[in-house]
Amino acid sequence: QIKCPPGSYCVDGVRRSCNAGTYGADEGLVLPTCSGECTAGCACAAGSAVACPLACTDPQTFCPTGSSAPQLVSAGYFSNGTVDAVTGVTRRSEQLRCTPGHFCAG
Repeated sequence: QIKCPPGSYCVDGVRRSCNAGTYGADEGLVLPTCSGECTAGCACAAGSAVACPLACTDPQTFCPTGSSAPQLVSAGYFSNGTVDAVTGVTRRSEQLRCTPGHFCAG
């Protein structure tokens, strides 16, 4: 027997990748949601072992909590997020409508 590694979960003796939009930080997980949803401002592909393997930093994209990939910002909107205290990079987690009388380019 081998304990299920991070980024995966095991059911009935079969190893499976954590679902896209989730991550598995620990060994021996048993649910497809693994350790939980990917952090807001980040994207987690299937099998991710950390909460933020890909930060959404492009101003033309955003990643709400549980994202599997960055989403494009809609016309008339801009992306917003929080600044990472360590790196100084903005992790974009939402899109907001442009203020009346203004236009947005991403």
